[in-house]
Amino acid sequence: MKFRGLFLVGLLPLPLWAAAPLVFTLMPPSGPVDVRQPVAVELLAVNPANTTTAFHAPDELTGQLNIQGRSVAIVARLVKPSAISVAPRGYAAWSYELSLPADAAGRSILDLSLPDRNSVNAVITSVAAVASNEPGPQPTPPLSKAVDSTPAMSVLQRAFVGRFGANDSVYFIYGGGNQAAKFQLSFDYRLADWTWGSAGNEKSTALQLGYTQRSLWDIDNTSSPFYDTSYMPEVVLDTLVPLSRANPGGFNLLGLRTGLKHESNGRDGPDSRSLNIFYVRPTFLLGPLDSWHVIVAPEVFAYVSDSSDNHDIDEYRGYGRLRVAVGKSGRPALMVTAWSGKDFDHFTYQLDFTVPLHSRWLNIESFFLVQYFNGYGESLLSYREKSDALRAGFSILR
Repeated sequence: MKFRGLFLVGLLPLPLWAAAPLVFTLMPPSGPVDVRQPVAVELLAVNPANTTTAFHAPDELTGQLNIQGRSVAIVARLVKPSAISVAPRGYAAWSYELSLPADAAGRSILDLSLPDRNSVNAVITSVAAVASNEPGPQPTPPLSKAVDSTPAMSVLQRAFVGRFGANDSVYFIYGGGNQAAKFQLSFDYRLADWTWGSAGNEKSTALQLGYTQRSLWDIDNTSSPFYDTSYMPEVVLDTLVPLSRANPGGFNLLGLRTGLKHESNGRDGPDSRSLNIFYVRPTFLLGPLDSWHVIVAPEVFAYVSDSSDNHDIDEYRGYGRLRVAVGKSGRPALMVTAWSGKDFDHFTYQLDFTVPLHSRWLNIESFFLVQYFNGYGESLLSYREKSDALRAGFSILR
């Protein structure tokens, strides 16, 4: 493994996304606060995944306030119980109150610890106690106290929380050979959604635009050229099903995704590769979401157009694939992806082993990823060639 590839992997931001799958942020008041009054902060959890995730907010969050070179122990208390789970591609907020030291005037950093996770932090600006007949500053209320502010909330939802969501894994990994580095970006953007079904058993269907880009990078070669890149836009209908209340830890259908996907490598001439498929992919859960569980996602697809540049690709990719993931929130996980050609030959599999990473300096997390590929079609350019590769790096969404 050459030095330059190791160096680039080392430059990756270590903690970029929260462990599967909630992303936690601490939201302080937007303006100065009076040290005489309780300070309200919000713990915001964003769920980028396609499944409901349980989270029980603790009654107290302990931490410290760092101000003027010293640290003061802080306890933030939950104002009232709130949500116990976060909806798919949604968010939830919990209100906490804390008291500041009387001499805590100025800019300080509040650092609170979450159970089994890293800490969350925020900057608070406070003013010292003033005469009792002078009103203290009136900061803008945090998120949960501003839910009636339609313009602000609609901007937040449209910009991120209510529109962007998870599609496939996001990672950067490095190994050896002429395709040493591999990275993938992937996301969904929700255009519209509908809720349907009986009361207490509502289901949701979303019309989404999806995009995935996967590149193989000859990073150790002169000028570091890209070996090949697959561009995969798609239009999908994503239906989510609530967990069965009668069988919460059993075998449950989580959802059904159907889509029309285009894949090409953006080249022309003899190196051009492209295809269009229509696919159907249900997702099943075995076990409780908040403990060890297995997720199974079989996918079947059909080629909806012929392409002269890869007319025999079905001999190597076949007409479906299977994903099986075993893991637990906040713990290591293993995902196996496998497929074969149309005659059940040209077998291919990929193993993804992820371990959550934690940091006390940033309030977001990522994963250490080890990936092993063996088979055909890691690159669309050379889908007829068998290859195997072991790479390691970092993932911000598994």
